[in-house]
Amino acid sequence: MRRYLHLGAILAGLVATPATAQVYSNPTNGLDGWSIDVAPGVFDDFRLTAPVTLTSVRYFALMVPTLTPTSFVAWTIYANAAGSPGAALATGTAATAATYVGPFPAYGGYFKSWAMDFSLSVPLAPGIYWLGLAAPSPSPVMYWETANVYAGSAPARIVGGPGDTDLAFELRGDVRAVVPEPATLLLVGAGLALVAGLARRRSTLP
Repeated sequence: MRRYLHLGAILAGLVATPATAQVYSNPTNGLDGWSIDVAPGVFDDFRLTAPVTLTSVRYFALMVPTLTPTSFVAWTIYANAAGSPGAALATGTAATAATYVGPFPAYGGYFKSWAMDFSLSVPLAPGIYWLGLAAPSPSPVMYWETANVYAGSAPARIVGGPGDTDLAFELRGDVRAVVPEPATLLLVGAGLALVAGLARRRSTLP
């Protein structure tokens, strides 16, 4: 009977198992960057189509070759207010891990491009939000790389005004559904009923 109970626990766990996945991506266009050594001054929007708990951010930054990337970043998630950052929903300072990507395509390859990763935990409903980043003094000057304007999104906001590009970043998160689909519940319910029936049958055998 114990093995049937284990099976039932596994079936029930299928409903609540989280799945971490990429939920937004806008790659660099290799053309330019905006300084993030002011706090806050550079923002870009992103759209979520399902409930997500954001768990990590990767943004792309360019720097002069004689400098190394900052080891921290100040971040803020904002609500959307008619195509601009609205109320701050969550904010924090996070340690960053830098991965060298290669020479930045523009400016004759003089700058170096870096992928900057940091962790966070922010639950969000479906909708449009804004990400703001700052690596203020005394960190070295970094430039958040530009990206092509994502379909259906607003251009980045640069020190309070509209920019003419988006910014390059990726988001990952826990995309576990808050309420399982009815078909999933029926499947799990049928499995648990089968387990219970097998357990009763086993208990009545001579």
